Amino acid sequence: MSFRVTESNLLFHQIQSQIDELVKGLKRLYSVNQVSVAARQETPTSEEPLREAFSTLVACDESTAVSRAISAVTETVKLMATGFERIGCWPQWKNAQQTLAHKRDQRTKMDDPNQKSEHLEAEIAKNVRNVDQLDKKLIDLSTVILKDLGKFDTERMPDMMQFLIEYIENTSRTSAELQDVPGKC
Repeated sequence: MSFRVTESNLLFHQIQSQIDELVKGLKRLYSVNQVSVAARQETPTSEEPLREAFSTLVACDESTAVSRAISAVTETVKLMATGFERIGCWPQWKNAQQTLAHKRDQRTKMDDPNQKSEHLEAEIAKNVRNVDQLDKKLIDLSTVILKDLGKFDTERMPDMMQFLIEYIENTSRTSAELQDVPGKC
């Protein structure tokens, strides 16, 4: 059963204002959603111009501190990629070791020595090669990471410290200049 509500009723006005607020909120949400969708669509295409802008900044002679900082960032990103590759290689190596141990265990548990021994020996040899390859890959990745970290410690840390010092000095100088200007800030 429903009651007839007149437009002069206070409840009608409250509900109408709530509905209006909800409609406004929904419109804002829709516009934010549209902006988000547009930004997501631009992301794959904006990577190339960003790379070009970085290379232009690095090539600029006027801002050596910025170019050094960008070079440090790109080297750090490369180092992180190598680290993530090592992180991905580690479980593969552990799985290969477990598989090899399982195959060797199967070989020792066989009752009849002639029963599928050639096939099992081939699988074991394949697993041994796989473990050796993954072990070599882990060692190579670890040496690259250690070399890059050592290089970062010896070369990039002083550069980054100098960059930060210059940035703080410039910021404090700009702040002092703005405080000296009458009528500003």
